[in-house]
Amino acid sequence: TLLDEIPVTVSVLDCEVTKEIKRHELQSTSTFEEIRRQYANLWKCGLASVIITHKGETVPKDCTPKDLGFRPMQIPNPKLEIYRKSDTENGGGLNGGIITVESTPDYFIVKAQFKNRKKPVLIKVQDETTVGKIKELILEQLEEEKEPEIPRIEAMRVIFDDEYLTDDSATCQDIGIENEDCLDIHVQ
Repeated sequence: TLLDEIPVTVSVLDCEVTKEIKRHELQSTSTFEEIRRQYANLWKCGLASVIITHKGETVPKDCTPKDLGFRPMQIPNPKLEIYRKSDTENGGGLNGGIITVESTPDYFIVKAQFKNRKKPVLIKVQDETTVGKIKELILEQLEEEKEPEIPRIEAMRVIFDDEYLTDDSATCQDIGIENEDCLDIHVQ
């Protein structure tokens, strides 16, 4: 049909290297093979190691955007996460050194952006996660990423929708924080 000829735009979160979301266009009846190939080249790994997920489920290699119900000109763009399968997922090694962040039905991803830091910090939270816990999770992730300058928790100010979040006991649900929302972090 004519609709099958219009490309589908998908947003792909690189959970491996850049932690950035990039848009890719592909035909609704083609597989995600070309996207896998691009990331395999970027990460210098085998094609079989590149995993694409949608809503926490692995996307099969022969699956098409149409199979997932994606449509041309869909707003917002369907979101996929892409990462490299680590040794730990294959049952070997103690630590594959790979950080994969993907949303699941219980958790969702929030991006925390510091003024002086190029890439955002990605953390997994739940509806019940408090602002205080968000600060702790951000600091833990900064330590894991070996950030040279880690702020004191008392110095961190969290901003969401242009408002300072002053109540550390307020939850994501109270505030309205949802999957892939972005928080600004100011350090005093």
